Amino acid sequence: MHFTRRDMLIATAPVLAVGLARTKPSVGHAVLSGDIIEAQGDSLTFGWGSHGNRPGQGPYPMQLQRLLSAHYGHEIKVNNRGVGGIGARTCAALSNGQPMHFTVADGILPTSGSVELTSFDANPITDQNPAPIKGTYAGVRGVLSVFRTKPKFDQNSMIFTREQPGMPLPVTPMSAFYTDIGMTTRDHIKIMVYGRNGMRLDPILAAIDGDVSYQRCKRKCYLVGSVMTAVTEIGTDIQQRIAAINSALSIRYQDNYVDLDSPPTYEEMLSIGFIPDSYGPYSSGRTDQLDIAAGVLPSGMRMGGVSNNQHLNNYGYALWAMRFCERIVSKGWFDGRYG
Repeated sequence: MHFTRRDMLIATAPVLAVGLARTKPSVGHAVLSGDIIEAQGDSLTFGWGSHGNRPGQGPYPMQLQRLLSAHYGHEIKVNNRGVGGIGARTCAALSNGQPMHFTVADGILPTSGSVELTSFDANPITDQNPAPIKGTYAGVRGVLSVFRTKPKFDQNSMIFTREQPGMPLPVTPMSAFYTDIGMTTRDHIKIMVYGRNGMRLDPILAAIDGDVSYQRCKRKCYLVGSVMTAVTEIGTDIQQRIAAINSALSIRYQDNYVDLDSPPTYEEMLSIGFIPDSYGPYSSGRTDQLDIAAGVLPSGMRMGGVSNNQHLNNYGYALWAMRFCERIVSKGWFDGRYG
């Protein structure tokens, strides 16, 4: 179907109008652990390409929080745990689904101060996430950080610093490091959008399965988002690889899987106020209609048309938020069905 500008101009409702029945607001409702969602992933979760914090703006976790809170009448907190540039393995290291393992110099934790890491199997500290990470290594609390930041950030120059002085401690090589944030969010609902960086099925499945296994909810409440195809990948082997990954994810996780790669329906575009081919012109002769016909998110929902089409803009993230919101509401995680 071809959508004209006139067709789409009838869209008067912003993204908040998801078409979901709303419950009566509760007064003074406290945010409980069961009312918290952890949105985990890379720069697509972080929200590269989005801007603003008003309705219909911002990364998808921000928009999803607004949608869910409006629907249920009290705050549903959605924490944005996205870190640009990391793959599925590192995503799971941050959440303890697949803990990071490392070896320290001489195999000993000193009585105090820092010790350099000589080998490791994941690197959660990047120039896009440079903050130190608190956690526990070999039963010792401390902080993981990077000591070489100038003249260039060197994410491989990691050190572990004990929180409290103690006796020298021999440590088995490649012992596990458990992050505080992973331990404190075990009871929370998880949304995992992994795999755009790397696009390899086995590491994606291992990371997701690890995160689900590590969850400590009464029931396993989680969603898995698909890998997104870039416009420049249409008709290539990469698109076929992504399609195979998404097919495997949908089979494995069934109704916990949410398709984020398919083009918006007419109704979805109306809901978020998106008018095809009103935001170009796009490079390489692309149009939103061509992208939709090719089965991908249109260029007008992406960060820079075709120049940066691996990230979304506010429209694209609004679409993702709406799809996640509808699935969460359908599962009844916040309406008493799951205790």
